Amino acid sequence: MPKNDVLPSPETDFSKVEEEVTELIQEATALRSEASLSQGQVAAKLGMSSHSHIAAIETGRVVPRLNTFLRILSLYDHTIKIVRKDSEK
Repeated sequence: MPKNDVLPSPETDFSKVEEEVTELIQEATALRSEASLSQGQVAAKLGMSSHSHIAAIETGRVVPRLNTFLRILSLYDHTIKIVRKDSEK
């Protein structure tokens, strides 16, 4: 069977993933603040009935789905770009 170079090996260290998610959420929270938008305003623009989901995301109680996070970022004219880990050095 051919080796799949796309999937991580069982030895892959995922310990930084949670840290990266937290950092992304903190950056998005800062962008909201810079845009002078309240959590309620963001929720309304996204069609949510309450600010509580945005608050839960920003405090780390909830990890948003990717499409929700991209919608939030789009409010601030930002997006996510996928880059190879070795290009971060």
